[in-house]
Amino acid sequence: MRFFILLLFSLATTNLVAQADCSGQTILNQEDFDDGTSGTWTAFDIFGDDSWEFSTQFRNAFINGFGGTGEEDWLVSPVLDMTTTTDIKLTFDYSERFSGMDIEILYSTDYSGSGDPTVATWTLIEVIPDLTSSSNFPPNVVRTVDLSTLTSTTTYLAFKYTAVSGSGGDAEAWRLDNVCVSGGDPNMGGGPGGGGTCEPVAGDYYFCIEQLIDNGANCAEVKTELASLIDGNVVLPYTGSTYDVWDFMCEYDLILNDAGTMTRIWDVFSDNPSGPEPYEYQCSDQGGSASGEGQGFNRDHIMAQSWFGGSGTPQRSDINNLLPSDIFVNSQKSNFQLGEVASATFTSQNGTKVGSSTQGCASSVFEPLDEYKGDMARAYFYMVTRYEDEVSTWPSNNSAAADALTGDTYPAIKPCLLNVLLKWHKDDPVSQKERDRNEGVFIRQENRNPYIDHPEYVDLVWGVSDGTMITTPCTSVEVKECDFANDANIVANPTTERAYRVEDNATLEITIPMDDTVSVTAGVSITLQVGTVVANGANAHFFIDDCDLPATMFGRSTTQSTVLETRSELRPLAPQIIAQPNPFENQLLINVELKHEARLTIQVFDALGRLIAPIQTPQLQSGRHTFEWQTSNWAKGLYYIHIQGADYQQIISVVK
Repeated sequence: MRFFILLLFSLATTNLVAQADCSGQTILNQEDFDDGTSGTWTAFDIFGDDSWEFSTQFRNAFINGFGGTGEEDWLVSPVLDMTTTTDIKLTFDYSERFSGMDIEILYSTDYSGSGDPTVATWTLIEVIPDLTSSSNFPPNVVRTVDLSTLTSTTTYLAFKYTAVSGSGGDAEAWRLDNVCVSGGDPNMGGGPGGGGTCEPVAGDYYFCIEQLIDNGANCAEVKTELASLIDGNVVLPYTGSTYDVWDFMCEYDLILNDAGTMTRIWDVFSDNPSGPEPYEYQCSDQGGSASGEGQGFNRDHIMAQSWFGGSGTPQRSDINNLLPSDIFVNSQKSNFQLGEVASATFTSQNGTKVGSSTQGCASSVFEPLDEYKGDMARAYFYMVTRYEDEVSTWPSNNSAAADALTGDTYPAIKPCLLNVLLKWHKDDPVSQKERDRNEGVFIRQENRNPYIDHPEYVDLVWGVSDGTMITTPCTSVEVKECDFANDANIVANPTTERAYRVEDNATLEITIPMDDTVSVTAGVSITLQVGTVVANGANAHFFIDDCDLPATMFGRSTTQSTVLETRSELRPLAPQIIAQPNPFENQLLINVELKHEARLTIQVFDALGRLIAPIQTPQLQSGRHTFEWQTSNWAKGLYYIHIQGADYQQIISVVK
């Protein structure tokens, strides 16, 4: 039973920080230290018993001179040619803790490029500001330093660390990561739509994704960009002497117990949102095996680790895919996919089930409580996004993975399971538990589950589901060019060649331009069906999404069509329609969201089947359209709104 919600680890949204990124048109240097070395930079231990450290585990540059004999340590860049670049900047992530002397950023134009840097002349650019004097590292922040005064120089940069000797001396611990030096070409535009890359904004983790979406991206393109954004995270030890997965669970997977006296492990396989838990766990109750429930907790991989290879893979310790779990219930879950159980072979004490699939997606599926279905669906979406480059190989690992995954990077999840996950995502919206945990993931693993922060991204990537089928899928569409001899009834203007695109399974209403000579009056709107064309030139060219031409058209021979491109796009089987208000009184509005052009018939019937208000729309462009009825003289009762397009129909009910 949950009487109190303890929000121990919530951070304000304004604390979300994008990773530093070389986003200018000219990248002079970029170093993330992911390979466990100083990479293109060089570390120098001038004096003292500590030095810059690099590891593949934490993927950053780290230094801490506490308790030593005093320190001076340098991290020096390779030579940076700034002679042809403008608007130069240095950008990096950093975090620091304790009190002491701050890191200095310096530059030199006379350093030789090797050996002791202190023999060269260095000029101070700035001192990196403190973040905290406490013993805990705060989240990384992005620091941007203006280097425009160094334009037209050949320069070296350096981070200089200094610590005072003795255990009581001043010595801060520092982390540096994602060091970038970039500039702009004044002849090139930057940012979305300007011919350059998107420039991240400090405090807005998803800025570039939002820019991409604003420019019309969806489906596989958005998924790939999200994969790039959340890649490169810290890989925590699964079990280790340093901070590991167990430590994360004991720090972030906590909730107040029923008595309200202490926190307990938030095990979703024993949690009872509406009553007392059958058993409770403390952090000390970690275990490895059990013969029944209540004998300890371990770590559940929401997407089974056998799907992606298990031990030795970075996915194994990805905390976005891990939850504390009762040992015995976890063993019953096995490596089954998520799903709705038709006939249970196992039911836990809190109602979690294993059994046959209602949808028939697999022989056995695992069904959590309704309160956690969305959580687990979003973990699946995260896994096939974060590991986009690997997910195509996972079906070969075992039959359970093969039943669930497509074997390609997109859509990655098979339709049967995908429909289940989309339904759960919709029915169980993001909870405060997920938001708080996502903040903890960002602090400890340095990435996020984007489908928690932006649930709408799920629809953009995979399409919209009504719970039984995907009503607005992302589909692969071929755009083809077709050539055929010109129709004798169309008199061409030989100085102009025009082409009109006709959408698959739709009609397109166009207006013949005034400077075309055709068999209809110039300026008159006509409607073309797929497979017909109005165009100019000795050979007519047209573009449609499905170009299976007959052998002849207009009595002329056709030629082979050519595939110009294959793209993924959201193509709705039905428009998204909202009637409001419902119930209504004196006015009824129908909001129709079209992703593609369409002509609709909208009819309102009363409960006796009598037609009350018909509308025949013209050809509508994509976007939102609103239809309004004044209903003050309508009788009280139930009404049915029938919406019909070329290849779909939908009925919704409203009440006055």
